[in-house]
Amino acid sequence: MTPRRRPLRQLANVSVSNVDKKSAEGQLPVRLINYTDVYYGDRLAPGPDLMEATATAQQLAAFRLLPGDVVITKDSETADDIGVAAYVEESANDVVLGYHLALLRPRPSMMFDRFLYWAICSDDIRGQFETSATGVTRFGLRSDAIRSASLPAPPVAAQQAIADFLDGETARIDALVAKKRRLVLALDERFMEKARRFVTGGRVLSDPLDVRDADLVGGWRAARLGRELTFGSGTTPPAGDDRFYGPGVPWIVTANLRDVDVVEVTGSVTDRALAECSLRVHPAGSLVIAMYGATVGRLGFTTAPAAVNQACCAILPDGGIDLRFLFFYLLAHRSVLLERTVGAGQPNISQQILRSIRIAVPSRSDQVRIANELLRDRRRGTEARTLLNRQIALLREHRQALITAAVTGELEIPGVAA
Repeated sequence: MTPRRRPLRQLANVSVSNVDKKSAEGQLPVRLINYTDVYYGDRLAPGPDLMEATATAQQLAAFRLLPGDVVITKDSETADDIGVAAYVEESANDVVLGYHLALLRPRPSMMFDRFLYWAICSDDIRGQFETSATGVTRFGLRSDAIRSASLPAPPVAAQQAIADFLDGETARIDALVAKKRRLVLALDERFMEKARRFVTGGRVLSDPLDVRDADLVGGWRAARLGRELTFGSGTTPPAGDDRFYGPGVPWIVTANLRDVDVVEVTGSVTDRALAECSLRVHPAGSLVIAMYGATVGRLGFTTAPAAVNQACCAILPDGGIDLRFLFFYLLAHRSVLLERTVGAGQPNISQQILRSIRIAVPSRSDQVRIANELLRDRRRGTEARTLLNRQIALLREHRQALITAAVTGELEIPGVAA
């Protein structure tokens, strides 16, 4: 039976936090629940990672969190991120709600706390919030839009039965999702272990990126990358300038490098950019490496002649090293490569560091054989990973549909009168 609906203002007290992240003299020390705590966590409790700040006595009284409260995001860069909910399982006297968040405190005679949480999580209420959000480049919910949201409001006893049902069913689904995610990680770990073993011939090297001939036997030798590297020359064209960006030569940036054997190029530069910025066009089959930023060390192959920006370097084909072998060698030793980065906020690998790398290589024919074996194994792993990720997506879709159906009365719940 479809339950009666009521506006949220009748079911819970709604308040929008104005507590910022600053500390001011004369205010009370507090710990903040911030936007990311809510967005990335569906259950809230005091912990050592909460941000320290200060608040006035009035703010502490208004926004101190209590067990059973429900917190939602009220501002976001996209409308579909509005109304993400988290349930307060535990709290403390100094834990308060931070800026860009709204506090929903259910009225016990009208609304069971965990039912309120599940109702906010449903597509029904999230859809209302998304529709009510206003903005162009950043979206937000006004207080009256939150209070006006229409919620299913069956009897409180039925709400508790529905919440208990969803607690159990979603926990079961979440456990299955976690198991499949562990399988995905296990596939990756198994492949990386095999890659490390194959590209070094099973040798344990003290530094696999600084190998000496004395470390090797059985026809293997040390090869320096400096003889193979060709760095992107010239300067990166100004962003958004139509004179330089448009139909022309594929343009590779660090975001295009995803450790796959084909670079997914999303842009191109014009002939004018090549001429005025002195850009070099690298041949198809070049191996490109990201040198700066969050993607440092990421790899990919060009499938057509392409230019690269200054944050990348390209290794050209037909050198002394089979580039597919090098791809797997660097991929297998990513953690060692990252140890060579410098800079905290923007880590980077310099040209000098890349040129100094010495790797262990067998004969050219053995490099090709090893690369082919690893490529086959990785593709099999990719197929298995794709299947697992699809299963995870279906489970999450089922979870969301279950929440919505249970909250809105479309699903018959044990213990809830029809």
